[in-house]
Amino acid sequence: MRPLTTLLALATSALLSSAAPISTAGDSLTEETWDAHVGKGTWLVEHYSPYCSHCKAFAPKWQELVDTFGDAAASHDFHFAQVDCAANGDLCHSHDVKYYPSIYLYEGGTFKQEYEGRRTLEELAKFAEEHYPVKAEKLAKEKEEQEQSAKEGTVEEKWDKEEAELDAQVGMGERKKLVSGERRVAGAGKARLPTEAEEEKAAGRPKLPVMRIAGDTKAEEEKEDSATQAEDLKPLLEKAEADEAEYRSPLLVTSDDPAEAVSTPTTSTQTPPASTTTAAKFSPPAFVAQRPASPESKRSNDWPAIDGTVLTLKADEVGFLKEPDAPPAFVKFYAPWCSHCKQIAPKWKDLAAAVAPSGIRIYEMDCDANENKKACRKEGVKAYPTLQFYNKGASVEYMGKRSVDAFRDFALKAMSATSIKPIANEYELRHAAKEDEVFVLFLHGQDTKKDDMDVALGAAKSLMGSSPVYSSTSPDLFSLFSVPHDQPTFISFKDHSTEPYDTFALPLSTPSHPLPIRKRLDMTRFWLRAAKLPTVSELNAATFNDLLPTDGNPPLVGLAVLSKKGLGDDFDATLRSFERVAKGWAERRRSLSAEKKGRDVLWAWVDGDKWAGWARSMYDVKMGAKDGPRLVVTDPKALNYWSTTLAGEPLGVDSSAVYELIERGIYTGRTKANSSRQFLERFAFSTVDRFTSFYNWSTSHPLLAFLAVAASWIVIWQLLKKAITPPPVPSVPGPARGWSANGPKRE
Repeated sequence: MRPLTTLLALATSALLSSAAPISTAGDSLTEETWDAHVGKGTWLVEHYSPYCSHCKAFAPKWQELVDTFGDAAASHDFHFAQVDCAANGDLCHSHDVKYYPSIYLYEGGTFKQEYEGRRTLEELAKFAEEHYPVKAEKLAKEKEEQEQSAKEGTVEEKWDKEEAELDAQVGMGERKKLVSGERRVAGAGKARLPTEAEEEKAAGRPKLPVMRIAGDTKAEEEKEDSATQAEDLKPLLEKAEADEAEYRSPLLVTSDDPAEAVSTPTTSTQTPPASTTTAAKFSPPAFVAQRPASPESKRSNDWPAIDGTVLTLKADEVGFLKEPDAPPAFVKFYAPWCSHCKQIAPKWKDLAAAVAPSGIRIYEMDCDANENKKACRKEGVKAYPTLQFYNKGASVEYMGKRSVDAFRDFALKAMSATSIKPIANEYELRHAAKEDEVFVLFLHGQDTKKDDMDVALGAAKSLMGSSPVYSSTSPDLFSLFSVPHDQPTFISFKDHSTEPYDTFALPLSTPSHPLPIRKRLDMTRFWLRAAKLPTVSELNAATFNDLLPTDGNPPLVGLAVLSKKGLGDDFDATLRSFERVAKGWAERRRSLSAEKKGRDVLWAWVDGDKWAGWARSMYDVKMGAKDGPRLVVTDPKALNYWSTTLAGEPLGVDSSAVYELIERGIYTGRTKANSSRQFLERFAFSTVDRFTSFYNWSTSHPLLAFLAVAASWIVIWQLLKKAITPPPVPSVPGPARGWSANGPKRE
């Protein structure tokens, strides 16, 4: 049975891999960001579809191309980007994209040519290098910088010069002579910072702490390794600390000008500028001021002061933002040449001043600087600007509107949503419902296992910036919502109501049914992904992945395609009618018991004017619904949709007939679905589904599967044997004795 199971697993894995989501590399462009990106410089853009098999096969080559040549190309103002034509159909149509993948070259926003060569790394790199917009003034500037650098001397001489100036400011006196066996130092009591090569060679450099995830053994190993390495530095640190009674680690550099902040020397942030009052003040050794971070948590007084300015984040300080007790921080990962980054730069400064009273630090990191590139890649930065919010070991990317008010509202909400707030009784629950349109309650007992709590709290951090999470151990709330006391459970509430909208029992791992922590985390996160959404959402770039995911077991989506141009003054009234239908479904679902509740349905509307091409290709909605609003019920994972009632009439956004379609048509399979896929895609996915179903059944019933396979082999063998065996030739009896062929034989 093992060979059969292995064979089925391999076949299923191969088919599933063909249907896996496509990996992306380079800037991901949309219709809103196209002009700002492609309008300047030279761009090589791949137009693809996540459902295209050729695109999936080409994805690793494109990834390798961007990873290998992206930084070098960017220095020549040559950039790589991708356009998802499934989500940005109008943009691809406007550029006359007829097949996938299509690779186009643009210069200054103008189409130049299509790449038609072989799709290999060598040929693509050669094509890119041939179209680098190399400028003479840039080459001259680089040559001038090299000559200037040669005049200034070596790195060692620069260090000596800078440290001599600092010594003069604080009156440190003459330099110490180099003692045999010691490292080379510059200035009295000050050690030169090691170079990058020396840091890599040094064995005692502790690693920065990283965010721990439940079940992540790698983080534990890194923590133990960091602790061991820190022991090697302990004698040096103790010696340095003896010169100073109380150590205070350096604050981050602050600057209103990002360029100025990046170029600020970092020899010793403890050294004050020369002044009449601090000229003789003792300055601790630079080694102490710049010592590597210990594996322990950063102290509260180590964080920079919040003064309403933008702080410059260094590569070795990113790890501190991921500590479990780290304060809230909003980070902008940017590049100096990025036009979008330049546009939001003044807004980012205004945001720093706006959120300073709330205790939120605003950072920025130049990902184009060589010392920061590795840290940016580690944080998953693939486009500029990337806005990431950190708080208490969790992080979330901001995908909303780029305005100061939107930034501030998100930051304040994300700061409060990171921590799980306790609720003691029903009164506090009503208060939470009054304050929040959507929130989640986690009920658990006092004796809940630690690994179960880790799963729940780890998954709850995925709601950062969206809906708040509350927890309670109140027996009264367990009884109120009929939840077993030994079963940790999430409950979602919507529309400021205290009536539960949906419940989710936390998956438990038992000896009879063990579950990996990672799988339990994913299952919980998938449910919370839908639970955090309001009754009606707008489908846009920020909510697309939450509303229409392709992983897990996502809910159905009732999607209304509304055209503002077509509806005119009736748009608001039509939207309110659709909201009533969505809220009617919520009330209908609340009235059902958990056993009778089928697959949930999320409700959203999309701007048909902006998403006309996508609505046409996915749901056959023509003209962006300018001729009238359209309602479809879609299955985002299977890419199926229903657009008519049980009677065959088009669905209306203000009709409750959609309830009957969902309950009596979709749940029961009575109504046939339309597919957003092409014929070949439908065949491939159907094959994968059949193999997956058979594999799951065979692993659950191995004996029956063996008998079924054996019987099928016997039947096939018999059929083949019958097909290849020639039929027997009938024997013709010879003439009887005394007879011949011409009649009786005469003797």
